[in-house]
Amino acid sequence: MQTIREVAEKTGHSPHKIRRLIKAIADQPGHPDRLHIEPSVDDVASLTAAGVQFTWRVTEELVRRELGDAAPSSGDDRSAAPAAGESPDWISLMQRVTDAKEKAEERLYDQIRVKDEQLKAKDDQIAALNERLRESNLLMASLQKQLPEPTKKQTSVAEPVTATTAVRQKRSEKGSGESKATSKQKGWLRRLLR
Repeated sequence: MQTIREVAEKTGHSPHKIRRLIKAIADQPGHPDRLHIEPSVDDVASLTAAGVQFTWRVTEELVRRELGDAAPSSGDDRSAAPAAGESPDWISLMQRVTDAKEKAEERLYDQIRVKDEQLKAKDDQIAALNERLRESNLLMASLQKQLPEPTKKQTSVAEPVTATTAVRQKRSEKGSGESKATSKQKGWLRRLLR
C-alpha cells in the first residue's frame, strides 16, 4: 500500500484522479476492490467519529488496472507557454491548476493538524494550571483553619458625631464643676418662689 502521492508519481496520474477513484470505491463498503484501499471501513468510521484526519493508501495495481498508465508527456511541454498562434493545452493547464489546488489543500490540512496539536497542548497546560490553583486553594483553606480565631471584643455602637452631640459633650465636660453651683442657685430660687 502506498500513499496517493507515491502512486501518482509512479503511474503518472494526478492525485486528484486517484482520490476520485478511491472515493468511488470507498463509498461502497461491499466493493470487491475495497481490499486494495486502506484504512478499512471500520477504521474510517472510528477515525471519523474521533475527528482524526487520516491518509488514504492504495495499491499501485488497482490504479493501473482501473485507470491504466497515463500518457507519457515530457516535462517541458507542461511548463512551457504556448507559442504565438498556438492554442494552449487546456488539459495540461487544468491539470496544473488541479495539482496546485491539491497542494494548497494538503498544506492547509497540515496547518490545521498542527493547530489542533497546539490547542491540545494548551488545553493540557490550562488543566495543569487549574489543578495547581485548586491545590493552592486547598492549602490556603487548611492554613486558615490552623490560625487561632480572633478574640471578640464587645464594642458599643458609637453614636454618630454631629454638631449637637459635640456641643453636649463639651458642656458636660465644662459643666461638671458648674453643675453644683447651678443646682444651688436653682435651690435658692425655688425656695424663694414657693
